[in-house]
Amino acid sequence: MKQSVVVVAAVCMLAASAAVADTTPVMVSVWNPAQLPSCKYDVMGFRCSLLYGRCYDLTGLDVGLFQIATGDFSGIGVGGVNFSKSLLYGLQVGGLGNMSGVVHGIQIGGLGNGGISGVRGMQIGGIGNGASNDVCGVQIGGLLNWNQGDLYGLQIASGFNVTKGDVYGCQIAVGACPPFVPGVNYSDSVYGAQIGCYNIPDGDVYGLQIGGINKCANPLKKPAACAVFKSESPILPATCSASRLALGT
Repeated sequence: MKQSVVVVAAVCMLAASAAVADTTPVMVSVWNPAQLPSCKYDVMGFRCSLLYGRCYDLTGLDVGLFQIATGDFSGIGVGGVNFSKSLLYGLQVGGLGNMSGVVHGIQIGGLGNGGISGVRGMQIGGIGNGASNDVCGVQIGGLLNWNQGDLYGLQIASGFNVTKGDVYGCQIAVGACPPFVPGVNYSDSVYGAQIGCYNIPDGDVYGLQIGGINKCANPLKKPAACAVFKSESPILPATCSASRLALGT
């Protein structure tokens, strides 16, 4: 009977160890693959990458020069360059910059930040920020902000704010050393405000434009003021409900 119990306990222990065999509490990297353990492991705890480190998912604290998580990243990353291929939940601070699949949190980059599949939070970049899908939150760029999708929130830059989709919020391009950094806001339609030297949406404007040159595609708009509020509220997409702005009632 005792032997059976011992065998069962041993099997359970082996199964448990196998289940967590790909997870480590600590990872130390010099230059991948010179690291312990290998890059196939998840990290739940702490990773230090002296030069270049690589892992799968990381949950916890990540410190180093150049660090990659090929899965999800949940926690705080501080380094020269931080890259998470899938999702970011937390904070990335990069001396040069940060890049993630979908940003759910904050990126602060000395040069810039990127959200490969969108941003739900905040990006602050010394030169600029980019997102290839919708931005729900705030982008603050020293020179420019670039968004391939819609904007639900705020863009602030000295030079250029570019949103390829619609703006539900505000773009502010202050301009610096004209004409070299002119202060341009560009988008499709605007449901909110554009403040800059040049405001040039491709679509209609249901809100306010303040600038030296304002392009007003909406025929209801007064060219001299370019400031008209429409009584109808636009129907916003189902996404980013927390970031929607109630414009007009």
